[in-house]
Amino acid sequence: MTKRIFENGVIRTMADAVTSAAWVMTEGGRIVDLGTHAPSIDGVERVDLQGRTVVPGFIDPHGHFPESGLNTVCRMDVSTGGPGALVNLRDVLEKIAMPPLGDWVLAMGFDHTALVEGRFPTAQELDSVQPDRPVWLLHVSGHAGVLNSAGMARMGISGDGYLAGIDAMGDLGSTDFGIDDEGLAQGTQEAAREYVSHGVTLAHNAWLESRLLDRMIMLDQEGGLPLDLIGLPAAELEPGFSSSLPAGLKRLILGPRKLFADGAFQVQTAFLSKPYHQPANDDPDWRGMRYTTPEELRADIKRLHEAGHQIHIHTNGDGASDDALDAFEAALRDMPRNDHRHTLIHGQALRDDQLDRMARLEISVSFFSAHVHFWGEKHRDVFLGPERAARINPARSAIDRGIRITIHNDAPVTPTRPLHLMWCAVARETSAGSVLGPEQRITPEEALRAHTIDAAWQVFQDHDRGSIESGKRADFAVLSDDPITTSKAIKDIQVEKTIILGETVAP
Repeated sequence: MTKRIFENGVIRTMADAVTSAAWVMTEGGRIVDLGTHAPSIDGVERVDLQGRTVVPGFIDPHGHFPESGLNTVCRMDVSTGGPGALVNLRDVLEKIAMPPLGDWVLAMGFDHTALVEGRFPTAQELDSVQPDRPVWLLHVSGHAGVLNSAGMARMGISGDGYLAGIDAMGDLGSTDFGIDDEGLAQGTQEAAREYVSHGVTLAHNAWLESRLLDRMIMLDQEGGLPLDLIGLPAAELEPGFSSSLPAGLKRLILGPRKLFADGAFQVQTAFLSKPYHQPANDDPDWRGMRYTTPEELRADIKRLHEAGHQIHIHTNGDGASDDALDAFEAALRDMPRNDHRHTLIHGQALRDDQLDRMARLEISVSFFSAHVHFWGEKHRDVFLGPERAARINPARSAIDRGIRITIHNDAPVTPTRPLHLMWCAVARETSAGSVLGPEQRITPEEALRAHTIDAAWQVFQDHDRGSIESGKRADFAVLSDDPITTSKAIKDIQVEKTIILGETVAP
């Protein structure tokens, strides 16, 4: 086993005791030593960093691996945001009219809020370009979509074809819907290539329902999972799933159990305590959509908590966060448990009183900080209004209360780009160039922690990953500049090399 010393650069350890080092030594995929003056040792391969910066490999705190790869390999891209985006419904329909990649026309990346018309196509409009093949047009958030007539017939669904909330997240919302085994394997390889090219060494799938969970377990057991993956089994699978845990897993780590409390801001199904600024359905009292009743949510959290599971729960709106915190407080009162690390996912509209409550209950949060950039203007002008939008994803307020946070892209909702995401949390700059709530900015070091050691901590992996310390995995990202001290925007830093277990995997 080759010993290597990485030297002549900056080592950002993200450890509490020693925050930086001049060199780090690896052997057998592990970190064996580090310090300020590299030792003279025979038989060691010396890697000259040439002034570059080494940080722990980035850890995805919340996403849907390998969906980005499946979108590339098996689906149709109808993205309405970013370079080359479609700008009106005619463009979208012309794309959907193209020959499909499989039995279904699976169109992904759609966001009506970015279109001139500002709406979804109708089932009849989809029929006009694909009259015979089933079409499923899924919103980029994953929380709404439209079927054409053939799709409704195939699924046994009646109505106008528009589905939102839980209705859009059953079979149709499953990551592997319409994907065969070959496509799943190819998409997984493609997603892994994307992730490691951006320095990610631990991926995340935040919702493994029964079918996908079985397929990912089989893929891993057969050696087909190319990147370590934290997988969150759907809460509905318990208690049966834990009574027969699979053996022989290589790269799949079974993590927290996942619950949903509400939907997404872009389709106005995130559940708020006060109405939307400009309700899309012309109901002035519209506050969004609960995905479950408070009573059902309390029962689910109690059941999972008492069984010893960690819980991650999707709560975009502050109304949904109220429901979740009520349920967590009841469960912790009935059965106190130290170091539970229960986590709100997104928590985008959290109020100060809720953050105070979270600090007391030791509830963590993973913020969707990319929303500040990609939909910041929409939050200010349409979804929340100026006052609430200024504190969306309130990372500064959370950290100041001692809450340990992470930040995420929720890929493929926004692409897996750790350095861009860190910039979103640090700069809080919208796509139009304005600053949204500068008082909620966090420091570059806090952003780096949120994507490394705190991301490892949030899924009970901090004993082995997330910081550069002796005994831990030698998982690194080698960067062109130091994100903590650079004068350039963090988003402009390049990942020049990704190292997993001491070996270079990208470029």
